Amino acid sequence: MEKLSFILTVAGFTVAAAGYVWLLWRTFRVSEAWGMVLFFLPALVPVYIITHLRRAWGPALLLLLGAAVVASPHGIRLYQQHFLDLAERQAVVDGEMHVTLTGWNRHDYSILEKIPTTVVLQMANADVTDETLEHLKDMNNLRELDLNDTAVSDAGLKYLNALPKLQQLRLRNTSVTDEGFRTSLAPLESLRNLDMTGTKVNSKTLRAWKNAKPGREYLH
Repeated sequence: MEKLSFILTVAGFTVAAAGYVWLLWRTFRVSEAWGMVLFFLPALVPVYIITHLRRAWGPALLLLLGAAVVASPHGIRLYQQHFLDLAERQAVVDGEMHVTLTGWNRHDYSILEKIPTTVVLQMANADVTDETLEHLKDMNNLRELDLNDTAVSDAGLKYLNALPKLQQLRLRNTSVTDEGFRTSLAPLESLRNLDMTGTKVNSKTLRAWKNAKPGREYLH
């Protein structure tokens, strides 16, 4: 990528320089004064182009093309940071979207809003907070969610309560309490499997939850 960036930067500056020389040549042919101004004060090139667009449109396009080529490595890098990295962490398994963000070194989880069809989501990262879970609000097909070792507390459980198909939930070593579980998770009929190891949820509460409906299991 560094080699490509260098090549594009050199190519871009070359194209822009050609556009600048072409503009100077055209300008000197019409007005020596303007030509001298642009030669010594290149910063005024945009002013000249705007005021003499009919005469300067050709060189202006070449200058813009050069600038675009110079900027392209930055655009590629931005794309890789915000989209490609996430794309590499997506996989379609048996027709279902699986996303693995555990170990992800980004901090903007709002990108999750672009993949509402996610069925399995793993995001066991320390920087995942209650506010992060708001980005899951449209994941109506989410079945499995891994939030182990995150900063999630009772306040974030309200977002999980709104996920109609959530069956497997891992909240190991989080700040979830018995009250939070009773209020937000226990009423969620779709839940079948829970990992509440290292939380403040009482064993008695979990046993009552398990016995209330066949097929439920939990770790504590």
